[in-house]
Amino acid sequence: MWTHRGYPVEMGVCSYPNGGSGYTVITNKGNKPATICWTVVANNGNRDKSCHLNMRAGETASSSAAQCGTKTKWGGCRQIILESYKVGG
Repeated sequence: MWTHRGYPVEMGVCSYPNGGSGYTVITNKGNKPATICWTVVANNGNRDKSCHLNMRAGETASSSAAQCGTKTKWGGCRQIILESYKVGG
């Protein structure tokens, strides 16, 4: 998990222990609802963009990310990039 320097967002990518799949974890650490968008970068270079619409202040949400499984054809994930943080959803 890491916290963005410019926006109140904590994010991370994880593989399940068996390596068959993975997930993202995003937390809106701000004091207002926001729409948060990000891109997950797999070890093979594939990119997948996703968003959480109108996340409440302090809310944490998880999303499936098959490419983050270490034993998948994507080989796991190497990076999660914050694409946008828009207050008010």
